[in-house]
Amino acid sequence: MIKTEQAPPHFHTLDEMLAHHVGARPDHVALSFEGRDQTFAELDRNVGHVAAALFELGLKPGDRVAWLGKNSDRFYELLLGAARLGVVVVPIGWRLAADEVAYILDHAGARVVFVGGEQAELMRSVLLGGADVRQVVAVEAGAVEWPLFERWRDAAGDLLPTAPVREDATVLQVYTSGTTGRPKGVLVNHANILAQRRINAEAGASWDVFTPEDVNLAAMPVGHVGGAVGPLNAMVWGARNAILREFNPAALLRDIEQQQATILFVVPAALQILLNDPRVHEVDFSRVRQIIYGASPIPGPLLREAIRVIGCDFMQVFGLTETTGAVVGLTPADHADHDHPRLASTGRAFPGVELAVLSPEGERLAAGETGEIAIRAAGNTPGYWRAEEATRAAFDADGWFRTGDAGCLDAEGYLYIRDRIKDMIVTGGENVYAAEVERALLEHPAVAEAAVIGVPDDRWGEAVKALVVLRSGQTASEDTLRDACRQSLAGFKVPRSVEFAAALPRNATGKVLKHRLREPYWVGRTRNVN
Repeated sequence: MIKTEQAPPHFHTLDEMLAHHVGARPDHVALSFEGRDQTFAELDRNVGHVAAALFELGLKPGDRVAWLGKNSDRFYELLLGAARLGVVVVPIGWRLAADEVAYILDHAGARVVFVGGEQAELMRSVLLGGADVRQVVAVEAGAVEWPLFERWRDAAGDLLPTAPVREDATVLQVYTSGTTGRPKGVLVNHANILAQRRINAEAGASWDVFTPEDVNLAAMPVGHVGGAVGPLNAMVWGARNAILREFNPAALLRDIEQQQATILFVVPAALQILLNDPRVHEVDFSRVRQIIYGASPIPGPLLREAIRVIGCDFMQVFGLTETTGAVVGLTPADHADHDHPRLASTGRAFPGVELAVLSPEGERLAAGETGEIAIRAAGNTPGYWRAEEATRAAFDADGWFRTGDAGCLDAEGYLYIRDRIKDMIVTGGENVYAAEVERALLEHPAVAEAAVIGVPDDRWGEAVKALVVLRSGQTASEDTLRDACRQSLAGFKVPRSVEFAAALPRNATGKVLKHRLREPYWVGRTRNVN
């Protein structure tokens, strides 16, 4: 059991949270990044300057700004500063292609973009493509045509008093790929981020307790909801966040010791890479008390190896962008028996979270019956930005979110994921929807039909595979089609393999029977996700 004086107060907004810690522990380090430490007092001062600088750009509550870069403490300065003003931050995955970035900027209406040093060339390509952006700020030196973040921030004074921000004000707009082939902007407000922490604390959920002495090692990309929100969950308790620019085995192993990390979040693919690194046996893991893993299920042998090598508590979490991250968990107590069948589950609902398994007609199914997983929780998004029809399709009037994942609940309430109703592939913790890859393939003049599926991959969990029917009289090679996809898709979305077929199996209405395409690759496995 973790010793803590008391649960943190219930913060209604991120600004309330920051103000509390400035008063309680002003000199305690809040953020560490590549040798740069910020105390809560320093962070608060920088946040105020960011808010003032955004105000001077003419931004007002409800406006959008974008972040195109890897992880940095500057992201949280921007996020908290924007939240203070009521401005929404749109984090964009740095691995996306230029036209994907341009689509998100246009859809979100973001006219101000904060760009990491390594993404400067990508941003130039976006601008050359005609993106409607009026201000670019360089997060790091190297892009001489744009103002540098620190100078831009510190040229502003302190923000004058403004109207209080409400807890239902949107803070983040996180894009998640959709079955139509275009990503949807998921709205995340203050309450979505903060309410579940309060509920967990009031319920005595010891597995979700941080202390100010904790150090959360944050390596997951801020372009995903888990990467953006995870450090805020630690900050609620006054813990220090040590931010890694990106997942890198050598850097992660180094910072576990140098930063004296106590908690870290990884996806199973990253954990496997970490354990395969020979340096893992030279690292002192004695301060690490908990590893949280998620984004995809973990193979039993990998979990047992991780427990043997690292020797800390493990916590599996399941959630979606639409639930603001984790809402279901397999606690450290559930991991006590390393061979228990429940390790194949994702765990049980967090306090206050409701789960249901539904038939196609929307009726609740009994324990053991497989159907679509539905969730009602404090973290459920209010909806998708500028997509009322998609919001109505995913959320009912009572607040239930239909996830598109197929699974079942056992008699004890443990949730088992069986398949995906939505056509999504999870590769290395990244979500890839088949429709967007198929759309890219169908743009090639030689392609008549395309179906994209996920197949097992020992390193990444799943790999993207394409099955293609060529037009009569046309030819194309696997490399040609993969190169074509690279022109419009992020690298992780490009099919790892392309197989050519004479025809695709379809039902009477013409829908491609993807379960038949997947079957040969998943023989002998208990579930059709990896």
